[in-house]
Amino acid sequence: MSRLRPYTTSDPSSEEARLVRLIPSPPPMSSAQAARCKERVSDLARAPRVTPKPWPAFTAIGAVVAVAIAGGSLVVNRTTASTAPSEAAEVQTLPPPVAEPRAPEQSEAVHSVSIESLPSVGLPAARVPKREAVPAAPLAVTPSRAEAPESEGGADALTRELRLVDGARVELAVRPSHAYDLLVRHAAEFPGGQLASEREVLLVDALIRTGRRAEAEARARALGAREPGSPYAQRVDALLSSAASKSERK
Repeated sequence: MSRLRPYTTSDPSSEEARLVRLIPSPPPMSSAQAARCKERVSDLARAPRVTPKPWPAFTAIGAVVAVAIAGGSLVVNRTTASTAPSEAAEVQTLPPPVAEPRAPEQSEAVHSVSIESLPSVGLPAARVPKREAVPAAPLAVTPSRAEAPESEGGADALTRELRLVDGARVELAVRPSHAYDLLVRHAAEFPGGQLASEREVLLVDALIRTGRRAEAEARARALGAREPGSPYAQRVDALLSSAASKSERK
């Protein structure tokens, strides 16, 4: 191992010189800083040496580097300490909002009312709806035994009249003599029936069809005298006129 040489400024190319040049030059120290550094160096000098005696050069270099670093740290600390109050003065930290204690909500007292304290109110009397007088239904009048057969007989009589007259009307065009017989039967059973006038008109027509012109004219005159100007009298007159015109053409 080669022996270390002490650092000298006469050899600028040495490793020690390069290291020293890398160290930033500290700003000029004040008298107080210089005195403090001097005390620090004195303390370091009085400290017991641990390293062996062959290393005096490295000890001196370490002391110089320590002094330089200490001086720089003092300057940095002083600068930081001087700027910190100004920054603290500029930035005002607002105190956190203090939450006001909320007053406990007072629960509203629920007023309870007893049933006994309530005023007694008499219930109105229920109104009974008035019943309207319902008129008594008329009593069904039961026909007497004498009237019942007459009404029933009248309905049956009309039914039989219709059967005879309608049958004769159908037979006039085919069998006028048979129609005449049905009409004569009707006249015998119901001489004053409800279809008596219709029967006389059909009888005049049946007599004309069977060639009994004189009898037809006699019945026509009797009907005209009984019901002058009625539709039945006009019909028999039309039948006689039509028969007369037909006979003249022949």
